[in-house]
Amino acid sequence: MIVVAMGSAWLLDASIEQGDGTVSSSADGRGKLAAVKSWGAQLQRIDLARAASSSHDLIVLDEALDGLPRGEKRDKALGQLKRKPDGGRRLVMAYLSVGEAEASRPYWHASWVSPAKKASVGMRFGGFTTVGATPARARVDNGAAQADTPPLLPSAEAPAWLGAENAEWRGNFSVRYWHPDWKSLVLGQPEAALDRIIAAGFDGVYLDRADVYSLWRREQPSARADMIDFLAEIASYARQKKPGFLVMLQNAEELLANERLRRALDGVAKEDLLYGVDSEGRENPAAEVQSSLRYLRQARGDGLPVLVVEYLGDGAAIQMARERIAAEGFIGHFEPRSNSIAQSH
Repeated sequence: MIVVAMGSAWLLDASIEQGDGTVSSSADGRGKLAAVKSWGAQLQRIDLARAASSSHDLIVLDEALDGLPRGEKRDKALGQLKRKPDGGRRLVMAYLSVGEAEASRPYWHASWVSPAKKASVGMRFGGFTTVGATPARARVDNGAAQADTPPLLPSAEAPAWLGAENAEWRGNFSVRYWHPDWKSLVLGQPEAALDRIIAAGFDGVYLDRADVYSLWRREQPSARADMIDFLAEIASYARQKKPGFLVMLQNAEELLANERLRRALDGVAKEDLLYGVDSEGRENPAAEVQSSLRYLRQARGDGLPVLVVEYLGDGAAIQMARERIAAEGFIGHFEPRSNSIAQSH
């Protein structure tokens, strides 16, 4: 079914339950994301008025809306974000890290880590810059000042699912995402992150840090399959709670080789496909680009919209990237990494 926008209403079709119990994405959900031509993300220090005044078709925000308390004011702010200045409908998705715990979250306890001397908490959410126009692998290492301080480790009081601190991004900790207690923080109860996101009225969820599975393969040989299962579980649960709810995955594109996962998603995003993996503005190795393209093309062939973000300021590089991305049928976005959401076009 082709999605049709009429004022603020979307014509919806139902998601389909597959034989394995997965509630798959719908043509409508993928159609909404395929219609996105301009998008941005900002996860802290959010100026809601400026974000609402942007022309983006899609905005990715932190679920907490930068600390705005739940209630009428928050509902009003989210409603305003869903309306573009020209009166059109904007999609607003909430960021959710599935593979890392964040010391800035309400569930966190300082006693969970050792040594007792607490490293300062960097506000890093998955692969995003702290203030950026679009998802980005941050090139400003907010752990650089602590280079001589070893990453924190789980203490004796830590939950069984907690792993070591991310040495690059302090205050972020890998998790055993297959553990039931971690899953309960993500979904299945009123205060779980996904349940809050759905209840708040977001259009969808933007999943990050699925790539953490690679850190656990020695301890958990089924780590890859467990991550695929978890992502599919999140998508199925969300759509059962709210039909038409959008689910997008950032990075970890090698997981898209799994057909069940491709069915579960409404779209995928890839940052730094062509530039920026080794250093800002530098072309990525051809073999790495081709590896990513293999999976992204597979997703695109299955009808999944693919959003690509390149952090470039050089006009010639932007034009070259734009042509390559368009030739693949992907939705490209080009911005210097430091630009704010309200400044991008």
